[in-house]
Amino acid sequence: MIIIKLMVINLKMKGLVNIKKISILVLSFVLLLGFSTNVFAAEKTIGEQNKQILVSEPNNSITFKKVEIIKESDKTTVSVDGHVEFGDVPKKVQIEVDAKKGTYKTKLLSVGPIIKNPTSTSDSASTIQPMSATELRSAAVTINSIDPAYWSLARTTQYLNWNVWSDGTVGFSSRSLNTWDGQPTQGGTYWYLNWISFQGDPWYTSNYTMVGSDLSSQHYNYDFGLPNLVTYANHNISIYGLSTGYDFNATYSHSGEFSSLLSAQIWYN
Repeated sequence: MIIIKLMVINLKMKGLVNIKKISILVLSFVLLLGFSTNVFAAEKTIGEQNKQILVSEPNNSITFKKVEIIKESDKTTVSVDGHVEFGDVPKKVQIEVDAKKGTYKTKLLSVGPIIKNPTSTSDSASTIQPMSATELRSAAVTINSIDPAYWSLARTTQYLNWNVWSDGTVGFSSRSLNTWDGQPTQGGTYWYLNWISFQGDPWYTSNYTMVGSDLSSQHYNYDFGLPNLVTYANHNISIYGLSTGYDFNATYSHSGEFSSLLSAQIWYN
């Protein structure tokens, strides 16, 4: 806090200035400057706190490439970047974030049955692929929203298949999706799919060493608490096919009634 003490010298006798007017003008300028500075500082602080990269806790069973939390007024978004090498075993990972500590915790779950790639709701390559492909590769990534009892509520899965050529470049083959909504869940609530869609066509890096595909969905529920209030689960899955494995981004957010109680699992194979 800056205290400005104005020492007013009576100059009226000299007929030079009107002290009262000058004092008011100076005080107004100081107050305006202080207010503008505080507003700028507040906006900068809010912007800096909006995004936060979390650190893996020491005893985590799985460490991801990057976990970022994005806070907004009505929701919290979690973005997870991971990498899978060909030959890695399928994994189901429960993730919990702690913004206050700046950390995330993971727990490796029993894999159980893996969701199989459906033959319907697919998108295949429209061009003839070269005959020099050495192998066909595939990936599946799932976001599974869960409640405080760790019961599944709603999930989204993207599948991507691509060819790996002998020179290390890759080519899109096909992609598909799958969704599930608890009707009812183990907790007796009902979830529904609001929408799901691929975000544009599959795409490549300039040297064709990576092919990418993006999928987004939204699920909703009206009986998680009061019957007239809605809860949303948004899922965004990107898969980046490489010659030796694949990268992925799984981003999820929960908003609406009691949404802060929800978390998620990430499954990949």
